[in-house]
Amino acid sequence: MAGAVGAAVLPGMLGRGSGTLLFTSGISAVHPLPFLGDIGVAAAALRNYALSLAEVLRGRGVHVGHVPISAAVAPGSPASPEAVAEAHWSLHTGRDRHEVILGDLAVVQAAIAAHTVEA
Repeated sequence: MAGAVGAAVLPGMLGRGSGTLLFTSGISAVHPLPFLGDIGVAAAALRNYALSLAEVLRGRGVHVGHVPISAAVAPGSPASPEAVAEAHWSLHTGRDRHEVILGDLAVVQAAIAAHTVEA
């Protein structure tokens, strides 16, 4: 899907010499979590695609960003809808980095550990 979307919009962006492609995934794209192994593979592939695309497009006017989320997307969360929007906006306007991680992996890992029963 990401490849198809990129293929659809990238020629116009390259023709203009400007544009931004933004991708969002879960934190398992960056930090493997055993219970998210199945989706983590896809998320890691998306992250790899986005960061590789950023490298290929460097200096061509098209910026690429990735936002992995490590918190609930909910009001009051580090990944509140407003925080998610701000992360994307800052990647688009700042164009000085390719990734913004929302949330705290340690908090997620602690929550998982608190709910995991060892056999």
